[in-house]
Amino acid sequence: MMDVKFSACGGYLFAAFAGEGFAIWRADGWRSKRFGTGGREISASAFGVTRGSKGDAPVILIAMKESMAISCVHLPARESDGDVDAHVLPLELPEAGERESSSNTDGTSSSTRDIVDMAWDASCSRLAIVLRGGAKNGVVATYATRAGDIVGASLIGYFDLKDASTGARVPARAVRASAPRRSAHGKLTATLAVAFENGDLARVPMSFADPSVASAAS
Repeated sequence: MMDVKFSACGGYLFAAFAGEGFAIWRADGWRSKRFGTGGREISASAFGVTRGSKGDAPVILIAMKESMAISCVHLPARESDGDVDAHVLPLELPEAGERESSSNTDGTSSSTRDIVDMAWDASCSRLAIVLRGGAKNGVVATYATRAGDIVGASLIGYFDLKDASTGARVPARAVRASAPRRSAHGKLTATLAVAFENGDLARVPMSFADPSVASAAS
């Protein structure tokens, strides 16, 4: 196995396999179901929670090697009955999926682009992905996300790290988001931690509206 994660509710366990596919277990009885990924290995994943018309339910985002596509695997609420079930929908990432004919930062040309790692904060308001390949090799892209019946994303921007002596980009390799904390005026604050290839670590503060307050107001 290449990756394993529990959902925040504790009701599901996700495991990505080496080579191809993933499996999902329900914790109540440990029933499982395996899913294919078209022969591609999963490169990154992140659990979240949708707040849809039928209540809260787990969802996991998955990205695969040699692809800029992200799939949303929607799961039933933990309290639901039945076997493991999943509804898979694409997550459109504006601009990140555009094809580029430029070269990597190391001077080599590459038409293969994918996502090395991703982090989705616990409120499912901010998504960060680490890009590999093309002109944005090693760059972190950040998105504002809406986790309703369908997960949506809007690009906020990009950031990277430059070597102080050469000016060359230092590729990002891993990203994690802290648990958000409530601040004044219905805002949430969190910190994005990014690890780079040279061992440096960047801490990026984030502030955004509390989706629970917004949904209650509506």
